[in-house]
Amino acid sequence: KNRLYRNDGTGHFEDIADTAGVAEPINSLPCWFWDYNNDGALDIFVGAYTMDMDAYAANVFGLPVDVERTQLYRGDGQGGFQPVANEVGLARVSDVMGCNFGDLDNDGWLDFYLGTGAPGFDFLVPNLMYRNVTGQHFDDVSYSGGFGHLQKGHSVVFADFDQDGDQDVFQELGGAFLGDAFANAYFQNPGFDRQWLGVKLEGVQSNRCALGAVIHVWLTEQNQQRQVVRVCGAGGGFGGNPLQQHFGLGSATLDRVEVHWPTPAGYQVQVVRDVTPNQVLHIRESHD
Repeated sequence: KNRLYRNDGTGHFEDIADTAGVAEPINSLPCWFWDYNNDGALDIFVGAYTMDMDAYAANVFGLPVDVERTQLYRGDGQGGFQPVANEVGLARVSDVMGCNFGDLDNDGWLDFYLGTGAPGFDFLVPNLMYRNVTGQHFDDVSYSGGFGHLQKGHSVVFADFDQDGDQDVFQELGGAFLGDAFANAYFQNPGFDRQWLGVKLEGVQSNRCALGAVIHVWLTEQNQQRQVVRVCGAGGGFGGNPLQQHFGLGSATLDRVEVHWPTPAGYQVQVVRDVTPNQVLHIRESHD
């Protein structure tokens, strides 16, 4: 089974996977923490690795299958999780290897790309890109977006490689054997004419790279306030995103940026106001 270890703050860890309800799928690869619905609570994505081509094909055609499927656990912020893969359209056979997440269209909602496959020469299934629709469900845009390569997918990176304000995608492709090699893929984002903000953190009391810091960007859109939340880290498995965090703002007005720094005394909040969009904002930790 999978294991989830809770840090008690004294150097000890407790396995709470069963009590939290996140011990499955058993054949898992990969997993990550993120906040897919921007509610401030961490959620967990877990891929199921079946290596069963028949089950994959049957699932595509809507036939019943008796294998594990991808799971998404929605966090409640109190240590509890609810399985919601069926609810959001992700309960499918996927056989994930490399993966990562980012914001393809600068709307503030995290999308993700799954590199698929298995070592065998005959195991070829399309890589999968999912677009997050306001944290309510995910649309498969693998083919409409040109991401559905029929090749084994490994390392995935979301980053603004050309520094034009949107996230591009790099993927390492090819199998484990020389005869199964393939050229890597680079997807250049054409842009969506939406605002954005880059945030680069420098820790002082917390770790210098600000790993584990939580950034809340508060926006106003159509007289409604909402937040976009990111946790400072490298993203999913078999790949690493930049530690500089990217926020799609859409057409919203940027109100303020809140950084929750992970200090030895607990999380400390720093607020930055009067921020101009469409720039990279450098924030050095300060608790004055």
